[in-house]
Amino acid sequence: MSWRRFFAAGLFPAAQAFPAAVAVAATARVPAAVLCWSLACTSLAAVSCGGGSATSAPASAPSPLLNQPLKPIGGRTTAGARIDLKALEGRIIVVKFFAKYCKPCEKTLPGAQRLHQESADVAVIGISEDESQADLDYLVQKHGLSFPIVRDPGNVIAGRFRVTALPATFITDKTGKVVWVGGEQQTEADLESVIGSVRAEAAPGVAGPKAAAPPD
Repeated sequence: MSWRRFFAAGLFPAAQAFPAAVAVAATARVPAAVLCWSLACTSLAAVSCGGGSATSAPASAPSPLLNQPLKPIGGRTTAGARIDLKALEGRIIVVKFFAKYCKPCEKTLPGAQRLHQESADVAVIGISEDESQADLDYLVQKHGLSFPIVRDPGNVIAGRFRVTALPATFITDKTGKVVWVGGEQQTEADLESVIGSVRAEAAPGVAGPKAAAPPD
């Protein structure tokens, strides 16, 4: 197939976007290699200037805690330590509420563990709503969880964070302000997207996570 038929057949994506350029080349006998390079560069420029779709953080679930300083965690971790939020200043904080009986919770725990292991600028804190230590131990062993976890069998912390369903995830920016809340439909991809958005929010032209309006 000649290069003219190649473009006419639409086998080069840029040819469809810029038919005038192809027509000019056909009459002016522009070398195929030159035209391919020109169209490829033009296509890339169009995408980088807004022709393509940029990945953005998912909208937050509604919560009265949005745009507010993260509330104190309280209690002690399973290792006996207290969570000191002041010591975490300058880091993104992820607070995850979960329980063994919550099957969707397990889908997001591996992502939280990866963040804890691989991201020095992210502090992951788990809040277990399991009634027994045995149930929590099961999840810790199954998913190899090593981030600090506070048990909340009386739902005291859940009440403080206005959690009404699991899983629930609260993410702050590096100033400690809650910028995103993940509800029952949250995914690992959501977590990664929001973290990336928070990291980039200070960059020119980059929007942070979309906050839903607090409930009345």
